[in-house]
Amino acid sequence: MLNFNLTTMLNQLKTRKKLLIALTLGTLIIILLLLPSKKSKTTTGTLPPQINIPAFNSDVNPQPKADLPKELETRTVAVFEPIKYESKQIQNFFEPVATEFRFTDFPENIKINKIPHLFWTQAPNFLTVNLNNGNFTLDLHEHLTSSSTKIPENDALLFVQNWLKKYSLISDGAQHQVKYFKNVNDEMTAITDSNQAEVYLFSFAPTLNNLPIFTTDSLDEPVSVTINQSGNIMTLYYRLPALFFTQDPRPASSQKPVLSLKQINQQIADKKPVITQVNFSDGRFAPSTANLNNLTYQKITLGYSNDFSLGYFLPVFQLKGAAKLDGGENVEVTSYLPALAE
Repeated sequence: MLNFNLTTMLNQLKTRKKLLIALTLGTLIIILLLLPSKKSKTTTGTLPPQINIPAFNSDVNPQPKADLPKELETRTVAVFEPIKYESKQIQNFFEPVATEFRFTDFPENIKINKIPHLFWTQAPNFLTVNLNNGNFTLDLHEHLTSSSTKIPENDALLFVQNWLKKYSLISDGAQHQVKYFKNVNDEMTAITDSNQAEVYLFSFAPTLNNLPIFTTDSLDEPVSVTINQSGNIMTLYYRLPALFFTQDPRPASSQKPVLSLKQINQQIADKKPVITQVNFSDGRFAPSTANLNNLTYQKITLGYSNDFSLGYFLPVFQLKGAAKLDGGENVEVTSYLPALAE
């Protein structure tokens, strides 16, 4: 039913039991081994103006419906100018980060899935930056320092927040969530008891124009950081332009009207919302081969897509609903729908 074209977070998020550290590193190393050693010139490209997550919405059976609020609070929304950075700007931005973690002096220009990237490494650690949209991944598989003293959660959060602010990667007041992981039988497993946590996963959700930014091209939050009990960053996944908080985006035009409730209902009936997640109530992903039956959307939220490769901050509706699988299991469904009426 679902066919995601995702990168670093795919394997982790399918199970919700493992952190992505080893899988991401292994995947990237395999890709790099297949790449020619000669450095390639970076190029830019324009992607089609649509949410960049394919999904087989035809597997919704029968026709989806909506039980949404009768009135939408927001009638219009601003569209913002694209943020365009030269590759040299991005490289200059990351050089202090690369120096802090003792990466090689000069990054390689590589391509991953035909997209130009900058790649710093000090094996087995690496930093890779998407030059099309500024997203980046920091993986510190081998830590530079360690401590036998466990860092409390509040101290871990303060450290992560201060580190992100030092490089202007989050703004003041960004909301956060935390999840806990522990090594169980050589697997990093999600747990609920913070006192037993060996790894903290902090996720941050920035806003734009007082509206949430949704990660429509990935299954993780816009900013997520794992930190171990010694207080060392393990991974950082950043699904925004790296220089996003270094300047204020400007509206590209006057306010534009959003879809009416009637139009939204018609879009739902026509199976236009792009389904990105199907979960059981405990957060596990539902099997991708099962049909969705009696899908009903019950919550709608206006925000912006993080897929800035589109060129603009695309206003979208996030739809939350419920459905049943063929075997009768209840599942929660998340979809996205472009919000502009024109």
